[in-house]
Amino acid sequence: MTCNEIENRLPAYLEDLLSPEEQRSIEEHIASCPGCSRALLDLKRAEQLVQDLEDVEPPPFFEQRIMSRVREEAARKQGILRRLFYPLHIKVPIQALTTILIAIFAFYVYQAGDPEMKQMAPLPAPLAQPDKDQVASESPKAIAPPSVATPSRRAPAGDFSEKDRQRFAGPPLENNVKRKEGMIDASSTAGEGQKTSSPSPAKMMAEASLHPAEQGGVSMRVLWRINEYRLGGSALWGEEEAHTLLFKPLDITASTITFDGKTCGNVVFNKDKVNTKEYLDRTFHSTPQALGIEGETVELVKTNCLLPGFSEYMRLKDRRIVIHINGVFFFFAPEVNY
Repeated sequence: MTCNEIENRLPAYLEDLLSPEEQRSIEEHIASCPGCSRALLDLKRAEQLVQDLEDVEPPPFFEQRIMSRVREEAARKQGILRRLFYPLHIKVPIQALTTILIAIFAFYVYQAGDPEMKQMAPLPAPLAQPDKDQVASESPKAIAPPSVATPSRRAPAGDFSEKDRQRFAGPPLENNVKRKEGMIDASSTAGEGQKTSSPSPAKMMAEASLHPAEQGGVSMRVLWRINEYRLGGSALWGEEEAHTLLFKPLDITASTITFDGKTCGNVVFNKDKVNTKEYLDRTFHSTPQALGIEGETVELVKTNCLLPGFSEYMRLKDRRIVIHINGVFFFFAPEVNY
């Protein structure tokens, strides 16, 4: 056995708790090892010192203090049901009375409610839909938009005759679809001299979100492109390396990030608002003035993407994106592509 194993068995050796083989092995080792023999002597001296100590009387009220603390801990661990319903002769009548009062108040509020809600008439039944051939033969008619001069009609409350039902019933759904198709055809064949209003690119950019794939039915995509970079104080790249990424496009969808010919899939985006000055000083030892960033707060986006610079990047209030690669800050400006 090694010296560590011998020292670990010395207390059991003194108490005669080892087998005869182990005791013989320890005695042989102690006879040839000065360190272990010295450890055995120290252990015997410590045991002798402890045995020579006198008994100490506990302080007065020691037992009472311990028992009072035990009772306090037991009182704190009482269940929620015991605290709510015990003693039963006090808490149960109070809770029952409270329940009755709440029921009476609710019944009173229901009785004192608006009488018109109780006399609401059922919705009018729609008219029978005409045949498809008859609907197709009808010429499309322009639907006048609602205005102040022609307010929409509303069925009065209460019961009414069949004539009133036909007056206030809405047109069939299929007829509405045909009319809308006619309006689309009429607008597509309008003359070239008529001017059509279209949203400006700036407005379309403002309405686009970070994930263009979530806009169902919209063919517009918002991409980003590097239009500026700034070297940090301890940048590993110089002007030559940073210039190679200038004007590179960036595409971000609901679950992908594509940059410089590489794509991250199944990306999870976590957004948070942070103080601009504190974040730049703590993370990059820089300042908003050095990077030309305005605003007290900035949106910090953290992802599980392994592309350089996209595990954590900033999104500014003007919708620009800032990433950090090898000490260089790259600024992406949003673009609208169709």
